[in-house]
Amino acid sequence: MGDDLDFLKYIFADECGNNIAKISEMEKEALNKNSFDLNEINIILRILHSIKGSASMMGFMGIAQVSHSLEELYIYMKDSDFSEKEFNYIINLSELALNYILKEISNIETETITFDYGYGITKFITDFLNEKSLEYENQKFLEKLKNSSGKTIKPYKIKKKDFYILEEKSKRLISILSMQLSKSVELIIKGADVITTESINEKVSIAVLQLIKNSVDHGIETKEERLKKGKNEKGIVIIDISKNDDTLSVVVSDDGAGLDKQEIFNKALKKGFVNKNINEYTDEEIYSFIMYPGFTTKDTVSMFSGRGIGLDAANGAICSVGGCIIISSKKSEGTSFIIKIPLK
Repeated sequence: MGDDLDFLKYIFADECGNNIAKISEMEKEALNKNSFDLNEINIILRILHSIKGSASMMGFMGIAQVSHSLEELYIYMKDSDFSEKEFNYIINLSELALNYILKEISNIETETITFDYGYGITKFITDFLNEKSLEYENQKFLEKLKNSSGKTIKPYKIKKKDFYILEEKSKRLISILSMQLSKSVELIIKGADVITTESINEKVSIAVLQLIKNSVDHGIETKEERLKKGKNEKGIVIIDISKNDDTLSVVVSDDGAGLDKQEIFNKALKKGFVNKNINEYTDEEIYSFIMYPGFTTKDTVSMFSGRGIGLDAANGAICSVGGCIIISSKKSEGTSFIIKIPLK
């Protein structure tokens, strides 16, 4: 397991470094026009959600916490009006946080232990969001953070185009989620040897990890709840990958609580996503609302869910390669996310 974990560290470092570069480039463009548009913020939120999830899976909780704080910062930008001065300060805070993550990636690669500035960055962001005040009294500390980005991350190219890396990531994610959510979950994966292009492999992996997170957090019940329903106390998540000449199919299913169609419809109605009676929608159409940006049935935000970003990120990844996600669910029996990607 140790060799597998070391390998995953390099995979994480490469993916995270590339994602940070994407955000930095978008921030530079935003500074030129002094704003982001809504689509750009949604893209950044998806990227941050992916970084946070991967960091949590690998046990890099400093990166996960700073990414979580950055999500809060971008949620504020998405929902608020602010001055040019405030916008520049927000970008500065984000730059500090991104530099911290880059430095931590460098430390992961070189196995170097250094002083962790993550708490300081998180505090700056939290203080700003709570008080909406611009912090200047710790300027030396800010400059120290700003100059601590570390060396450029050396790209780590993955030549394999099968899904064995996804299998290892999925196992580790299930283990982390089970422990942190106090649930017992078994993972079954079929078709890890299916070969596809690197681009499709990458997007499917992003989506599947988000769907696993959703299944364990939202779908699989606690041991006590499952026993009351007459179920085995251990929940099951199945990933089934298959391919023919025309289509790649990936099904992520669980034997959890299933989706509440009425609750989803009520939330969609409140958000203005629907304009007809519930009987005028198919079950599939109603279930699809959970993949809309900002849609969530949770009332509280946690490290794993509550902002309506995860399933939006999964759907966005699959749509970017021309695919779609269809949702099937039965109350108290479980939910299946069926990914279809055309190969021609």
